[in-house]
Amino acid sequence: MARPMRSQILRLAFVAVIYFFAARLGLTMDAVGGVATTVWPPTAIALSALLLFGYGLWPGIALAAFLVNLSVGVPILGALGMAAGNTLEAVIATYLLRRAGFRPALERLRDAVSLVVCGGLLSTLVSASVGVTSGWLTGVIGPADYGSAWRSWWVGDMLSDLVLAPVLLTWGSHPRVQSSPWRLAEAFSLAGLILILSLIVFGYDVGLGPADFLQPYFLFPLFIWAALRFDQRGVAAAILAVSIVAIGGTAQGYGPFARQSVNESLLFLQTFMGVLAATFLVLAAVVAEHSRAEAGLREAHDQLELRVEERTVQLKETNDLLCEEILERRRVEEILQASERRLAGILDIAADAIISVDGAQRIRLFNQGAEKIFGYAAEEVLGRPLGMLLPERFVEAHHRHIQEFAAVPETARRMGERREIFGRRKDGREFPAEASISKLDLSGQTAFTVILRDITGRRGAEEEIHRLNENLKRRAVELEAVNRELESFSYSVSHDLRAPVRRIEGFSSSLLEEYEKQLGEKGRDYLRRIRASCEQMARLIEDLLQLSRVTRSKMHREPVDLSALARQITVELQKSDPGRRIQSVIGEGLVASGDARLLRVALENLLVNAWKFTGKRDDPRIEFGVVQMNGQPIYYVRDNGVGFDMAYADRLFGAFQRLHEETEFPGTGIGLATVQRIIHRHGGRVWAESAVGQGATFYFTL
Repeated sequence: MARPMRSQILRLAFVAVIYFFAARLGLTMDAVGGVATTVWPPTAIALSALLLFGYGLWPGIALAAFLVNLSVGVPILGALGMAAGNTLEAVIATYLLRRAGFRPALERLRDAVSLVVCGGLLSTLVSASVGVTSGWLTGVIGPADYGSAWRSWWVGDMLSDLVLAPVLLTWGSHPRVQSSPWRLAEAFSLAGLILILSLIVFGYDVGLGPADFLQPYFLFPLFIWAALRFDQRGVAAAILAVSIVAIGGTAQGYGPFARQSVNESLLFLQTFMGVLAATFLVLAAVVAEHSRAEAGLREAHDQLELRVEERTVQLKETNDLLCEEILERRRVEEILQASERRLAGILDIAADAIISVDGAQRIRLFNQGAEKIFGYAAEEVLGRPLGMLLPERFVEAHHRHIQEFAAVPETARRMGERREIFGRRKDGREFPAEASISKLDLSGQTAFTVILRDITGRRGAEEEIHRLNENLKRRAVELEAVNRELESFSYSVSHDLRAPVRRIEGFSSSLLEEYEKQLGEKGRDYLRRIRASCEQMARLIEDLLQLSRVTRSKMHREPVDLSALARQITVELQKSDPGRRIQSVIGEGLVASGDARLLRVALENLLVNAWKFTGKRDDPRIEFGVVQMNGQPIYYVRDNGVGFDMAYADRLFGAFQRLHEETEFPGTGIGLATVQRIIHRHGGRVWAESAVGQGATFYFTL
């Protein structure tokens, strides 16, 4: 148990050390932000280690990546993010390749293609995206350098998997070489030619003239030689050797890919090397498969005479399989044709116009929806410019819009985001529209598809709605002015009535005091009735003034302790009528946001109502509390008084509306109207539930 553990630790340490020093070497190549370089050998080291020795080596990769980034001044969080991206890249590539049945020897075409696609193109996107984003978030990479850093990072990782990884994988899976002296001499000759030609193309001026040797394509015959004669190991070694010489020469400003900056030069070089590596790895795999096929054919030919009958049976079986395959292909073709017919049917029944154009903006598809909207038959527009469907003033702008859309990576966008768009029917009439455009590459050609909807009806409806809204606003302003006039009139009338009522009440009191004996019992009764009417009139005027003030006063919102207000009001009611004994239940901790003065008026009216209408009960009870409904607090005042008939509930909150006679329960009929206005000013609503003889409950929200 100890020996396997020790062996694993040694492998981890070895991979981590190799990864660290290879990374330090790569970062010397003009790294963007000090972290993103086009030359990054560790990617191939990590991928090869996991493919050859298993996933268990990922901690060594993660640790080495973290230490490398930390060593060049990346903050800890950034270093952790970059290390995570580097490790995920190797793990994902290994997973994808193993799922594809990858063999490190790269002797099959599928292995070479899998390495190019899964290792070179796909998995490297993870490291580039995670690493550069981590550097940007921690300030290592500036926003302006994000794109160039991502491109350099991705190219460096991709080329590492395409140039260095094949050498490590092929030689790591088959390290032994068994060959004849003549084959060794051929190998050394090829290696020498590759080295010399690489130095001429990418390295130094050897006096042969740059025009003759600056073309890197002169190396292709040598790579073809390597692919035909020395399988994947020879091709991988040749690619790596050329890459090393090319990187060194290009970094010093030599060769056909030299540009103003080292990073730009290496980007061009690595792009060329990526194409070169992918091409000849695939070629070598094809050659290897062809060689194995030839060997198999020779072996089959040697045994042909001994296995004629068996082969005949096999040929028959193969023929049967081919017949089945032909039938299957026909069935698939029929399914595809049916799918095409269904798609055409779907396009034709669509109400929207679906129009497809080519890169020259000539119409290639025109469905029935388009025929109905524009008035053209498909035969009239196919092959003609798209501009015939647009007003003249928009043709040029629309042409530029499609050209700009073709140049960006997005595949779909809405049209008309900055301006209205219009179409033109066959009769020349214009109509407003909304549209979206998408693009698709088909065999190197870009096809654009526009889905367009005629919104003439909707635009008319929107204009009508706008007109109605304007009318509503105007009516609201008029109503508000009328309400202000009515409130002002009510306030003035109520205020002006107080003086004559007070005079009547005063003279009545004086008359009763000074001429009591002369008036007689009947006269005194008349005066008492006059005074009672004056008092009732005074209460009515006071209630009207209060109602006016509730409507006109300015709101001051603050936290209000409703429980404390309710207790104060019930104490005052008890003091005003000490002879009554009533049970008061006040909920604790009821706090709301509102105008304290107005909320006191509302609570006072509700509690006075409850106090008044429980006057004939032997066991009067008043309760103030709260319930929750759909997460909203609903406050209530409940009593066990006489109640009322719910058929008249709609009259409760109207001014001067009463459900009981004045002689039975005195009042002005304005209290509940005041409550409703206060609650409405707080953005809430108020309602009541009751039954005759069973009390009443008034609910309100804020």
